Amino acid sequence: MMPPATLLFVLLAGGMTLGLFAVKYEVQHLEGELIRLDRSIAADREALHVLEAEWSHLNNPARLRPLAARHLDLMPVEARNMGGLSTIPEKPPAKTESETQ
Repeated sequence: MMPPATLLFVLLAGGMTLGLFAVKYEVQHLEGELIRLDRSIAADREALHVLEAEWSHLNNPARLRPLAARHLDLMPVEARNMGGLSTIPEKPPAKTESETQ
């Protein structure tokens, strides 16, 4: 029979070995998840660059000018189109609680 101290050290070494294996596999799992997230971030950044390029193309004034002329019947603003303060309607009086019930 082994002395109790030796048995204790063998059990302790076995427990530490199992603990290290558990930590090793957890770290491998987390590294795999990190790689997956990094790839997802890279794909999202690439998609964002594509969307920014499309947005720049769609907002190009040289492209929008003919479309606006063809589809919107806009005219330049003239002085006669402007109104004064008298043309703005007054704000109606606020309703009291008894009027809302």
